[in-house]
Amino acid sequence: MPGRKTWSSKLPVSEVLPEAFKPRVVRGLRLEVNADATSARVDLSWKALEFEPEDAGFMQKLFAIADGSLDQREISQRTGRELGSTIAALQYLFEEGVVESGSSEDLPGVAFCRNLVNRGRRLQDRHSESGAITRIMEGRGHARLLLGFLVERHHFTSLVATHLSEAIRSAQSERLRMMLTEYLADEYTHGPWLRTGLETAIPKISLETASVLPSTAAIIGFLAAAARSDLLAYAGCVASLEQPSELPGVADSQIEFWDQLELLGLVKPEVIRPFRMHELMDIEQQHNNLAAEIYAEHGQVTHEHGRRIQRTVAEFLYTLREWDRAIVAFYAEPEGEPYFVAELD
Repeated sequence: MPGRKTWSSKLPVSEVLPEAFKPRVVRGLRLEVNADATSARVDLSWKALEFEPEDAGFMQKLFAIADGSLDQREISQRTGRELGSTIAALQYLFEEGVVESGSSEDLPGVAFCRNLVNRGRRLQDRHSESGAITRIMEGRGHARLLLGFLVERHHFTSLVATHLSEAIRSAQSERLRMMLTEYLADEYTHGPWLRTGLETAIPKISLETASVLPSTAAIIGFLAAAARSDLLAYAGCVASLEQPSELPGVADSQIEFWDQLELLGLVKPEVIRPFRMHELMDIEQQHNNLAAEIYAEHGQVTHEHGRRIQRTVAEFLYTLREWDRAIVAFYAEPEGEPYFVAELD
């Protein structure tokens, strides 16, 4: 992450999947092949992978046999592709989230992390189809829904220390403690900054009475619990909240998104702009690399630990979906309070 002063990056790393690795095509993925079989495509929901003629044939054979029963050497023999080239291709497909491990071998940490995050992004994309932002961008929202979504985003950002402080306490090395502390320093002032945008639509004295929506509190609590119990699982959860800054054009895509949101005219541009800048700053600071840096220091991930991490991240992503649903439910009507207030009567 640019601007760091107290720790050194371990990325990029040189990792190779074990030869005994047995790839299995991730459930639900399909290979789309053009009419003359000269190119192929895998739709990951949040992005698509394209394969040219030299790889399309291999992909067809792979999708037919990669069920978790064959190791890399056997895949090479069955597809007729040279072993080194097969290993490189399977490493790429694993990190992109196209295949998973069907064996019980330990896996390289950063490769495991990338597989975890990319598969999580696919699940998130499917969950977003009925979310608040999708409704708003499709013209099915209103000002109160958008403002409510931003209020809850503000709450979430303002409470970042609740879970990051737990992560800092769980860190086993000075490097990780410094890295997480810098991440907290990056994020800590963003809550009050986002609030300045909201205060152009909601009076300050009124906003001070706003409570955190219970589902917002739930994701904060989930992250804090994960940080206390398993830093690798926590890192995977946090990575799902960051934009993939490694993708070409991701910043331009975000600029276009926020431009379109402003053009809807549901709230004043001044409300939205701090949120836009917060997103773009996180991309520029490459916050999505935090998880890979943590996994790079940890090294190999055992089969059993990997399964626990995957379960925790999946549970978190379903909790995020319920957060989005709760926002839609509470702010469903165009008329009403612009935020939630918890009261005893």
